[in-house]
Amino acid sequence: MASARRTSRCWFSLPSAASPRQAGSAVPWSVAEKCLGELIAEFGPPSFTARRQSAAYPFTRLRSDGVWTLDRDVPMDSLGAWDSSPITGRLDPRLEQVLKEPGAIEAAARVIVDSQFPMTVAPDVLLAVGLDPTRVFAAPAPGTHEDRRRNSAWPAQILSAWDNQCAFCGYDGHLGSSPVGLEAAHVRWFNLDGPDDLDNGLALCSLHHKLLDRGALGLDDEHRVVVSIASRRGRSPPGASTNFIIVSCALDGAPSHRLSNTRPGISTRSSRVSP
Repeated sequence: MASARRTSRCWFSLPSAASPRQAGSAVPWSVAEKCLGELIAEFGPPSFTARRQSAAYPFTRLRSDGVWTLDRDVPMDSLGAWDSSPITGRLDPRLEQVLKEPGAIEAAARVIVDSQFPMTVAPDVLLAVGLDPTRVFAAPAPGTHEDRRRNSAWPAQILSAWDNQCAFCGYDGHLGSSPVGLEAAHVRWFNLDGPDDLDNGLALCSLHHKLLDRGALGLDDEHRVVVSIASRRGRSPPGASTNFIIVSCALDGAPSHRLSNTRPGISTRSSRVSP
């Protein structure tokens, strides 16, 4: 885990029995506004809200859940009150104590990523906050957010429906009779109530599955593959909108231009491209 923490973009000093820190979980707003803003911009839903304001929401509102405290009282979401003098947040002392138990941080992280992200994205989120995905997923999660079970037959049904080839690029690798590097992808994530049915699935190669779930690729209302301009140009500068101006290419290669406000993978629409 130490190597993962060294390479993370933001590491808030969470308490742990293995590496106790005097500061505990204390995070100054001056640190949180940058790190939290970047995490929300990269892994959160699309928003026109500035990164600094996006970070302000959880920094103040988590007080209502009884898990977060601030060293002085300020109005919810009000940035003006924070600029006058420094402010620091930290986990509730009781929660800090619980998280000192071996494996507690990893167990809590497992519950969070299982409920919010598909497995193609969860490891990226964990690495971004300084946790080792191998350790987080080493043991079963202590409980589950799901009131429904996944359909174990769904992946094979999706691959068969798409003739065992990637819906985006046509890759159809096999070893013997078994597909290799082909995966069943939800259009709307299962974590966000996406159903295990044929109208909510695509057969994708592992590369395009990852790009779909990270929002670099998606589908428009005409069932065409769309590519994020942001993914073509590299990382957006701080404060840039997370909405995508996208280049859309039909499966026959005909290009067009569209503006999309929906990050692929968390669309409220369930659809599929016609093979």
